[in-house]
Amino acid sequence: MTCTLCNQQIRQSGNVRPNTAYFECGHQFHLSCVLNYSKERFTNMCPTCKPADTRCLPNFGQDRLVAIETLISARREARDVKPNVAFLGGITSWFGKAASLDALVSNGTSLNTLRLQGYMPEDFIENQITWKKLCKVYKVDSLIDFGCRWHHMIVMGFCPEDFKTLSWQQLYTTLNVRAADMLKTSITVRQLSELNYSIQNIKQLGFTWSDLTNMGGNVKTLRLLTPNLDDLKTYFDPTHDQLVANGFCPDAIKQHGWKSETVIPVRQKRPISMRGMATALDF
Repeated sequence: MTCTLCNQQIRQSGNVRPNTAYFECGHQFHLSCVLNYSKERFTNMCPTCKPADTRCLPNFGQDRLVAIETLISARREARDVKPNVAFLGGITSWFGKAASLDALVSNGTSLNTLRLQGYMPEDFIENQITWKKLCKVYKVDSLIDFGCRWHHMIVMGFCPEDFKTLSWQQLYTTLNVRAADMLKTSITVRQLSELNYSIQNIKQLGFTWSDLTNMGGNVKTLRLLTPNLDDLKTYFDPTHDQLVANGFCPDAIKQHGWKSETVIPVRQKRPISMRGMATALDF
């Protein structure tokens, strides 16, 4: 006899069949196969007489995708049944054909009109509209009011140069952006300095000495963030070895115009006199 779940022979030892499950209908399977089958399909019925309906099985990965696709389809259908309102902002063309979202943005259709049509920030992503293009048409305040958040912006190709379009209030408070988020854009120390944040703001964002050096920070480039070396020591607390490893020696500090009340000591190497040692060991 063969187990139809694994297509392997059900072995028999005399009159006993170990590892065998019997159903009232008479069908037999390997006990291990039935247990796995029951766990996966949440059923205790015979696999042959009443196969489990796999459509009802919980699949949190696929079910989530289906839910998202259903939501997107519902939004599209809601937009498709709208009447022709070309005169209210160009939602459809003159010939009644629905205009694409990309065309609506290019034509400067107001965000309020897009919202009334059921568009959301996710639609910008779906239509591959970049953050840079949106900023050329709309104000950042309006885009944030429309619902755009940091996770939308980063998917729409937000780059280090785009930080210049955000105020400190928008960046830190409204969007809740921190150092870890900014590092995802591959921002450099030079680009960070162009935002004109104070050294206190940079520390408040959560940047560490390791972050700054990984962004290309050294005795030359970190001077763009602050001219005061003591500020770097106060807010980022680098060790002596870390400073030296990034070029902070007395000559370089002076060359790049750093201001500091403290001086980084340099270890001096003294030559060893063998003559003196020989004299000391002379009995």
